[in-house]
Amino acid sequence: MSYLKEKTLKKGKTFKLKAVAYPKKALLKKVTYQSSNEKIATVSKSGKITAKQKGECYIYVKATDAGQKKVKVKISEK
Repeated sequence: MSYLKEKTLKKGKTFKLKAVAYPKKALLKKVTYQSSNEKIATVSKSGKITAKQKGECYIYVKATDAGQKKVKVKISEK
């Protein structure tokens, strides 16, 4: 699975993660997202991160065939 390792966002901003599961020929390519702290940032089923308040959290990206990776998200003040 290819992934971004770190992203910094300003409070109130959004960013769309696009995870790609490898190998490309894999039969099960379902990807799910989860925030380690939804007070800091939330993430939708489609990978859209919304910065809620200043701090740091991880967005976990899990692919059925490729295991789990994490993206560190830093939320900064405006």
